[in-house]
Amino acid sequence: MFDSVRRKMPDGSGDAVLDIAPLIDMVFILLLFFLVTSSFSREEGMDVKKPVAYHSRSLEPQSLRIIITTSNGVYIAGRRVSLDECSKEVSRFVSNQADGLVVIVPDESVTAKVLVSVMDAAKSGGAVNIAVATRKVEN
Repeated sequence: MFDSVRRKMPDGSGDAVLDIAPLIDMVFILLLFFLVTSSFSREEGMDVKKPVAYHSRSLEPQSLRIIITTSNGVYIAGRRVSLDECSKEVSRFVSNQADGLVVIVPDESVTAKVLVSVMDAAKSGGAVNIAVATRKVEN
């Protein structure tokens, strides 16, 4: 339909053809390149209300997230795991990323006993960097 655009040459010698099909192809190739190379951060689908903290910071997306729900269930990547399995998953993660961050996302109703036992499981799996996810206090 609009494969080319015809224009008169400045010296009047005839028609110049500007073919825009390669330009359109190039735009689609760039679009595909950016879609393929971009990374999307995805939170697991667990319903957790994080505890509140006054001091917090954003964490890098390349981290292992361990979620503790209100029923004290421990989940990694949407799958419920025991503390032994949690330790093995952390060990597998640490073997791929030696200084990788393990983020524990507890519900605000989780007891300290459960949180500490998950932290111990992460430590026994070889985690060096462990963080607890919180919500920042809104002023």
